[in-house]
Formats: sequence, structure tokens, C-alpha cells
Amino acid sequence: GSAPDELLERGRTLYGRTVILSVRQVLETNPVLASRLLPLSIQMVLLLSKPNSNHNMEDEDDEPDDLGVANTLFVDMTQLFRTSLQSFFERALTSKTDLARCTKDSLESIGAVLRAEYQCCWAVALKALVVFLQQVIMFDTGSGELQQATMACVESLMHQHGQVPTGSPIQRNVEDAFSTLVQGIGVEKTWGVLSFWPEAAAKGIGTERAWIVATMKTAAMTAQPNSPKLAFFQTTILNLARSLDRLAAATTKKSEIIFHRARVIDLWTLFPCFCQNPMDVTDSLAALANVLFKALEDKRYPQLVSIISRALSVLSDSVSNSASETDKNTMSQVSQKLLPIMFKIITSSSPSASGTGGDRVMDVDSPKSQNDTSQLDQGQQTQILSEAIANLSRHAPPQFLHALFKKLMHRLLDEVQSESRDDDKICAYLSLSLALVASETLDEANISFLYRTIKPFIRTDEYGARCQKKAYKVMAELCERNHSFFTDLERLKEMTALLTGTIATSQVAARHMRLKCLKHIVDGLDKSQAACLSEIGNVLAENLLCLKDTNAKTREAAYQLLIALASKSQLDVFLQSVTAALGAETPHMRSAAVMALSRIVFEFAWEDPALQALLPSLLRTVLILMNENSREVIKSVVGFIRVSVAAIPREQLEPLLPELIQSLLGYHKTKDRFRAKIKIILKKLVKQYGYDLLMPHVPENETRLLTHMRKLDERRRRKKEALKESERPGQDLFEEMVESDEDDSDDGRTLATGLTGFTKMTSRSSKMSMKLGSKSVASKTKGTRVSASAMSTKTNHLSTLQLPNEVNGEVVDMLGANMAKRVKFVDDQASRDDDDDSDGAMEFDDDGRLVIHDEVDMSEKPSRIEQPTKKQRTSRFESAKVERNRKGNKKTKQLGAAYKSKKAGGDVKRKDQKFEPYAFVPLDGKSYSKRNRRTAVENMGSVVRQGRKRKQS
Repeated sequence: GSAPDELLERGRTLYGRTVILSVRQVLETNPVLASRLLPLSIQMVLLLSKPNSNHNMEDEDDEPDDLGVANTLFVDMTQLFRTSLQSFFERALTSKTDLARCTKDSLESIGAVLRAEYQCCWAVALKALVVFLQQVIMFDTGSGELQQATMACVESLMHQHGQVPTGSPIQRNVEDAFSTLVQGIGVEKTWGVLSFWPEAAAKGIGTERAWIVATMKTAAMTAQPNSPKLAFFQTTILNLARSLDRLAAATTKKSEIIFHRARVIDLWTLFPCFCQNPMDVTDSLAALANVLFKALEDKRYPQLVSIISRALSVLSDSVSNSASETDKNTMSQVSQKLLPIMFKIITSSSPSASGTGGDRVMDVDSPKSQNDTSQLDQGQQTQILSEAIANLSRHAPPQFLHALFKKLMHRLLDEVQSESRDDDKICAYLSLSLALVASETLDEANISFLYRTIKPFIRTDEYGARCQKKAYKVMAELCERNHSFFTDLERLKEMTALLTGTIATSQVAARHMRLKCLKHIVDGLDKSQAACLSEIGNVLAENLLCLKDTNAKTREAAYQLLIALASKSQLDVFLQSVTAALGAETPHMRSAAVMALSRIVFEFAWEDPALQALLPSLLRTVLILMNENSREVIKSVVGFIRVSVAAIPREQLEPLLPELIQSLLGYHKTKDRFRAKIKIILKKLVKQYGYDLLMPHVPENETRLLTHMRKLDERRRRKKEALKESERPGQDLFEEMVESDEDDSDDGRTLATGLTGFTKMTSRSSKMSMKLGSKSVASKTKGTRVSASAMSTKTNHLSTLQLPNEVNGEVVDMLGANMAKRVKFVDDQASRDDDDDSDGAMEFDDDGRLVIHDEVDMSEKPSRIEQPTKKQRTSRFESAKVERNRKGNKKTKQLGAAYKSKKAGGDVKRKDQKFEPYAFVPLDGKSYSKRNRRTAVENMGSVVRQGRKRKQS
């Protein structure tokens, strides 16, 4: 039974926890005894945690019943290793031989969790193993034998990854355990305990081990216990990468070349992990810079450009936050070496173009060759490179940066004035300029030079949309990061005139950045620069039209500029300017004006009393547009009404109700698309004023809408009240409790079901006997009539809660670890067949005598269905549902059934038929609606039959 199992599981848990607590006490007080007790205790805990073998290990959903014991004990043991093991190692250091033997024996004991019988609890068991490995590896005892045992245990853990199904939860548990190991001891120590690197250098990293580097990279980027060393990456990881590159150069098979070079890229992805606060920047970065310089030029590995750029950005941030001046000086020297090659990669027409190399080895002195692996998009690579250039430029000397910037501007001007102008190169030069502006290292002279250089791109549209968009992007970065440059009144006027006078020449692609430039300028203006603000107000029409732009970024930038202008201006004056656009000639402009008013009201009406006072008159003005035939105008006005109803106080909105409701509910063909939004507004008004106040203002042809809404509200209120009353015992239940002669041996179930201590099986059995046409004696008794009256319609259609092991009186552990997964909800109708044959379905008459029925042949078709009595009469809802199910059970006529031959397997055409067999498929709109879509698909299945699915190899 379940009771002994429950007691056994609790006993195992208590005994295991007692062992763990005892070991913790001994580890802290008596190291000599602990060195002997620890391996035995681990063996005992593993024996107690071993799950039962009565479950299917191949089925992931089938878990043992006693899994909770293993989970509890492994969690406690993990906590023991994490808190007490390190201090034990320190106190037991006097006897290194005993400590090494104890650690080795304990490692062999805990290594047993890698066996197959523990796979179901690997989510917690492997964490205990990994935490023990972390403590052993971090505390080096100097024992070579223990080191070999540690490496063997880690190798066994790695081996389990290939022994389980790919992508299974068990495999993810192995990856998580390895990731925890890397985060606990770092990449360098993890690399040292992996024994297959010499083999990988000679034969390559196999497919079964390719996941190790990727997991190591993800874990190291998350957390590392110690600061990494750049020298380790250069001497250890790059040497392995060179070996793999030699293997790729030595073979002629294209697949092997691609495979080995992909492993080279995987090893290089570890480089950003070593750039997070390294401890040897001064000693190792200068030598590593030579390797990075050559790797950036390697045409066989274009992915290295993005990887190295990300790593340099991380390294630059780490050095910037460092207090070491020597590290900053070293970074300054490295930036002078790497910035020119990074500039060259961006300015080249195709930085990822394939070179003319062959099978040479990747080294600091080796030429380049072709790479067959995939690479990043050109724009993404340029963006990553630009971010790295901006970060490195912060460490470069000002004289070097000034010379580099001057050379860049000269090349940009030469390219602009060239007869064979290349827009790609111009965009590349502008991208480099953007990176230097983002670094915030340019002085005022350089900024002025750059401003004069990009002005022609903004003033005219002869350079193409890409070039103008990039120029606007540089200008927006200038306005944001160097706003002091534009504080001069003359330059501010010049800039304002430039942006407001180039509306006609502005490209569509540049709208977003153009609006950002205007916003940055407006944000920097103060009250003394009102003339410039009024000058920028000339682009208000452009700003409004951009609110309707197809590009989401452009629309958001237009809204932000609108809010900035409203906040810097007098709100009533600015509101008049926007309201004037309501009289524009085109519906597009009028719709944009209404949208602008909606956003202004949404942003400022809650805190500005003056704007709230203007809202009633503004709402009257906007309501005039509800009579338009333009759908976009109606949509904008409905949105404005929704915002205004929420913003206008109740007493100010009430005089506008007749006009407001008439505008919303007046007939208009374009309003049909917005009935859902109009209904939301009406619900808001009903909540504030009620139906009685609104109904006199509703048009006669729309009164049905509010009447329907009122009926729904009343019905919802009645259901709510009925639900509250149903929570209290009713009069009928009270009478049944008083008049019943039965005792409540089933803790109240008799009152709820009208049965004598049995479950609903008896009730289901009596219902089935009614359907079979037999005159059940129990149906005439008082008990059955009470049952039919007491059970509600809702109860008859609810699913049945089926608990596990609830058979023959067995006790179910409701607090078990797997209880939630073992509870099932079985439909009453679906489980009826099993319940009808149950031996426990018994019926009694009024005198308490057992009623025994004659056996009924279930295969016979019932002659008639007994009509329910008054107490058993079903509701109209049930009757309609039964009728609907009956109609739905009718077999749908298959498509093409008229052409089916009764004597053969093919199709025939009869005399009275007009079309050929399957000449067309009738396209009836109702047949393909959401409700009838399934039936239509089934009909199509009679025309085109699915073949067998091919097995995936």
C-alpha cells in the first residue's frame, strides 16, 4: 500500500538529513575523524537517495515515486559541500596524505551520481558533484593521484553529454553542471582539468566535444571567480587554434576545412571572456596586439573582426574603470596600432570580401586565404567596428587622433569631389566620423571642420538617400554630445536655418534622423532664444505629417519633437498653431493634426489647469470632423474623444454629452470599422453618468446598442449576486440535512450527492440505466430523486478529479513531490464506461435494501429513452446543447460524394450532372469561416489524402 511507502520515504529523508548534519558537525570539530567519515557518509546518502527502479527511464515524463527524497538529500549535501568543505581542507592540511586519500575516496563516492539510475535527479545531483569538484580544484593539495581522479571525474561528466538524447532535459542538466563548474573555478582551471586538449590539437575537436567551448564562453561571460589572464589566451587557446588551422590547411576536403575553421572561430569567441578586468594588461596586451592586428586582416576568418571588436570594447571599458595608469598607457599604445587597421576595414569597399589565399596556416606571419563559413551582415559588422573605434579612441593620444581625423576628412572631401563618386565609401567615411564624435574626444576645431563637411549632404539631395541619412545621423550625434558647440547665437541661427530650409531636399529615409536633430536643438534652447524656437516652429507642418509616417521610428521621433516643442513654448499659443491644421485641405493633414492634439492632451492635460479649461471648446471643434468621409480622420477623432473623455472633469463634460453622443452614434458608413472603440467610450460614459442620463441623447436607430449594453450589465450583476448567495447554505440543503435519516459518514458528501457514502459512480450508473431504457428501481426511490434535484446542471458537465492510487481504499499522499503531476482531470462523459462496470456502484431503496438489476446487453440498441421526471427536467441551455451536439454528429457530406461510384473505386459522371468530377471546389464564404474551418478541411481531405510522413533520419 501507499502508507508503508510514505513512511519509508520519510524515514529515508530523515535518516539522510541526520547523516548530513552529523558530518557537518564532525567536519567543523574533528578533522581526523571527518577524513574517515566523509566518504562513508556520501555513500550512505547516495544509497538513501537512489530512486526506485519501477519507472521507465526512457520516458522523460515518467518519474519515480520517491524522487522527492533524492531532491531533498542532494540539496542538503550541496549546501554541506559549499559551506563546510573548504574550512575542513584548511584544518586538515597538516596531514596531506590522509586529506588526499579522503578527498579521492569522497570523489569516487560522489561520482556514482553519473550512473544511469540517478539520471532522473541529475538536475540537483550533478550540482552536488560540481560543487564538490569546485572545492577540490580550488584547494590544491598537490597530490598527482588526486588530480588524475579529478580529471577522470570531469571527463566522465563530459562523456555523459553524448550518451543521452540530443536536446533532452538530461543533456541540458549536463550542460548546466559544466557551466556551474566554469563559473566556480574559471576558464583557466577548467581548461586544466580537461584532458582531451592534446588529442584535439592532433586530430581536431570532434563534434561530440564542440559544445564544451560554447558552454564555457557563455558561463565565463556570466561570472568568473578570479580575474583572467590575457597570457593564458595567447599561449594556450591560440596555440590550439593554430593547430586546428594547420589541420584545415593540410586537408583537401571542403567539409573538413569548414569544420576545423569553425572550431577555430569557437576558440576565438573565448577572447571577450579574457578581456573582462584582466590582471596582466601591462605585461601581455602589447604582445597580443600583434596577433590581433594580423587576425583582423585575415580574409579567411572575417568573423574575427566582430569578435575582436567586441572584445576590445569590453577591454576598453575595463581599463577605463581601472585605477592603474600603466594599464591606461598600454591601452593608449595599443589603440595607436589597432585604430588604423580598423579604419581600413571600414573604408574598404568590401571588408569581408574573400582574399586570394590558399591553405596557409593562421599565424602572426601568415598570409590570408578564403573562408567558407558564414559571416555577419555588412551593416552589423560596421556598427560593431564603429563601437570599438569609439571606445579605443578614448584612450588614443589627442595628437594621433587629430591627425587621423584630419586624414579622414580629406579623404571624404576627395571622394565627394571625385568624378567617379562612390556612395559606399562616403557612407564608410561618415560612419568613422560618427564613431569619433561618439568618443567625445574631438576638440572644437575638429567639430567645426566636420560640421562644414557634412553641410552639403544636408543642403542638397544629389548625394543619394544613404549618404544624406548618414550625414543627418552624424549631425544628430553632434547636437546630442556637443551641444555647447551650438550655443553660440549665430551658429544656432545658421543651424536652424539649415534644418528648416531643407524640407524640400530632405530624403524620406532621412526623416528619422532629421527629426532627432531638431529635437536635440529644441532640448538645448532656453527662454532667451525664443526667436530660434519660433524659427523651428516653421517645420510644424512637417512634424505633423511625420506622425502619419509608415516608419515606426519616424513616428516616435515626430511625437518626441512635438512634445519638446510644446514643453518649450506657451502651451495655449502652440495649441492654436496645431488646431489651425484642422482646416487643412487634405484629410491626411487633418488626421495628423487630431493625432497631435490627442498626444498633447495626453501628456499635459493632467497637470495643466489651463489646458483642462480649453478642452471642452477643443472637443467641440474636433467633433465637427466626425462628419467627414475619410476613414483616417474618423479614426483620429475617435482616439481624441477617448483621451478627452478621460481628461475632462465630469462636470465640464456633462454639457457636451448631447453633441458627443450624437457624433459617436450618428450613422456614418466609415464608423462601422470603429464600433469597438466607440463602445469602449460609451462604457466609460455609462460608468460616469449612467444609462438614464445618456439614453435621451441617443439616436433612435442606435438605442438597441445601449439597451443591449444595459442588459449585459444587469445580467452580469445578477450572476454576481447569485454567486454570492450560492456561497451560503440554502433552504433546500438545510431541509435535506434535517430530514435525512442517513449519517454523515462521508464528511458531508451525503448532503452534496444524496447518496449513502459512495461516490458519483452510483449516480452515473443510474443515468446509464435510464439511457438504456431499463426501469431502474432506484429512479423511483426518494434517494434517486433527491440526487437528481441536488446535482446542478453545472456539476453534471464538470470534469472529474481523479487522484492516483485511489483504489480499494488506498491512502493518497497529497503532499508528495510528484502529486501535482499525477492528478488527472477526466471528463465525466469520457470516464462513464469505466464507472458503469464498477463493482462498487450499488443502489438502495427507501427501506435500505440493496437493489440488484438484471444484466443488460450493452450491445442492444435502446428502444426508447425514458422521459425525465419533474425533478430531473433539464434546463433550456442543456436541451439546446444536446440538440446542437445531435445536429453536429450528423455526418457531413463529403466533397465529391455525388461522383462516387457504388460498384467501383473511381468516380463516374451521371446523366443529370453538369460538371466533371472534381472540376471545381465551391468557395462558400460561410464554409471557410473560423467556426466552420475544421469541417471544410475535413471535406478537402476526401479530395487530397495525406501520404505517410517520412521518417526523419
